[in-house]
Amino acid sequence: FLKAEAGGHSVAVQTVVKSVFDVEVTYPAPLTGGQIINIQALVTNASDFEAHDVEVSGSIAGMNTQSLGTLPAHNSKTIRWTVTVRDSGVFDPLIFVSSSDGGNTTVSPPSVPITPVSTP
Repeated sequence: FLKAEAGGHSVAVQTVVKSVFDVEVTYPAPLTGGQIINIQALVTNASDFEAHDVEVSGSIAGMNTQSLGTLPAHNSKTIRWTVTVRDSGVFDPLIFVSSSDGGNTTVSPPSVPITPVSTP
């Protein structure tokens, strides 16, 4: 909430900060347990201003934080990670984008079932 003076009266105004980032995530499917894959995230600044201190990370082991620095208005940068798919279950990474002035975005791309490796 933001407090403001208007006509001698104090008013409270609610503001909502919306992230300025669009994120497109790609990775292969189908997946097999133990498979080594590449994950790619295309991060776009959809605003009319520069976003500063932009960082991108993911929820899967190996998706370490990567810094994009300043991302100009209406520009994109691509992030890549190489990760090992867990043995079974569902592959369901989350991608986190943050900046000092462009808000935060969490993206949940479609989940992919993991086919376990069969042992003889």
